[in-house]
Amino acid sequence: FEVKRDLVSFNTLFYSAAQACKNGVDYNGSQSLMWLDEMRSIGIMPDTASLNSLLMFVGSLSSRGKLKVEEIWTVVQEANKLGAVCDIQSYNLILFAIAGAIYHDKAAMKDVRYVLKTIDDAGLTMNTYTCNSLFEIMSRIASRSRLNKDAPSITIKDVREIFREMKSKSIAMDVVTFNSALCCVTALAKSNAASIRDAEDFIFEMRRLSISPDIITYTKFLEIIAVQAKVGKVDVREAELVMYQMQQEGIKPSLVTYNVLMEAMSGFLAWRKAKFEEAEAVLEAIEARGYTPDAYTITYFCHCARLTGGMRMVTPQRVNAVQRAWVVFRNLRMSKRTTVAYAAMMDAFGAVGRNQVGLGLLDLAESHGLMPDTVMMNAALRCCVDHKEVEEIVAKMDRMHIPKNSGTLKLIERARLGADLTLNYKYFR
Repeated sequence: FEVKRDLVSFNTLFYSAAQACKNGVDYNGSQSLMWLDEMRSIGIMPDTASLNSLLMFVGSLSSRGKLKVEEIWTVVQEANKLGAVCDIQSYNLILFAIAGAIYHDKAAMKDVRYVLKTIDDAGLTMNTYTCNSLFEIMSRIASRSRLNKDAPSITIKDVREIFREMKSKSIAMDVVTFNSALCCVTALAKSNAASIRDAEDFIFEMRRLSISPDIITYTKFLEIIAVQAKVGKVDVREAELVMYQMQQEGIKPSLVTYNVLMEAMSGFLAWRKAKFEEAEAVLEAIEARGYTPDAYTITYFCHCARLTGGMRMVTPQRVNAVQRAWVVFRNLRMSKRTTVAYAAMMDAFGAVGRNQVGLGLLDLAESHGLMPDTVMMNAALRCCVDHKEVEEIVAKMDRMHIPKNSGTLKLIERARLGADLTLNYKYFR
């Protein structure tokens, strides 16, 4: 039988395809243009609603790395030729698609500025969603710059500039606005381009506008503290104050919140600004809340144990802490253990001279069906005490076709030059 094809059915198709793409259905990058061609061939002209539904699909494709920014604009231009007119929601969806492209290094800040210029030229006004999307994009740009080891192409001034523009145009702000801004601060802080004081300024502004922080706000704030803790710029009291404020406002910390707090504790311990007992207290709080520690929890608990007493010193306290971490690690269900968690436990054993026990975790992981990856093999290299062990690990990586990253190559080079790899423990994995 023949299925009726009209504007409504196409709009439904676009929306359904967007949801399917989000759920993992694989679509061709040119599918949008094929649908527009089909509409043209049967004389159906898309309207603004059609364009927006189609842009939702385009955004889903872009988030999976299927589209370049030029291809996003091609879809928009073809729809415009058929009579579809862009409204502010259209441009918001274009920004969402560009955010996905940025994640896959297929767009840049200049593409965002072009969208903003187009909005102005069309006589449209940005709304809350537009600005929230801008913060999300800036966060991704800062994150990608760090991963690519480039200087951030945005600064904290750029983030503040959006806020000033929102105020000048009387654009409403909500909790999502500030949470998105805190994401930017976190990403910039990782490149040492922002600090906890910047985050405090945004939270102060939230309260001034009578916008109540939520669990995401506090978790993001803790994430910034964790970043600053790694470089010794904040004290454990900062984290304690955040947890106290949450308690006072009746906000229940999630497991993610506690995991970020545990990450912060590892930074405090590296700079001797906390005691291992405080990391244990976080673990106890997780269990008291009825949560089950996951691989992220255990990974940073192992880091806390490894860094007890500072980055270098091996003390009885560290030995006891590593033993405690091992007990907790063994209690984690096999199905929830990740290669990163194994690597953290291996590093912890290596940090107290139990290198052979650390290397033994390779066999333990494989016996339970978890295949080692680059992260885990790098930890194994750090557990090696002689040249022979290093060559065995390298041979195993070659045999299993495990890729070597820059960290792997540096460890191998140091070993072949006769360096003592057991001293090669760094805070950053």
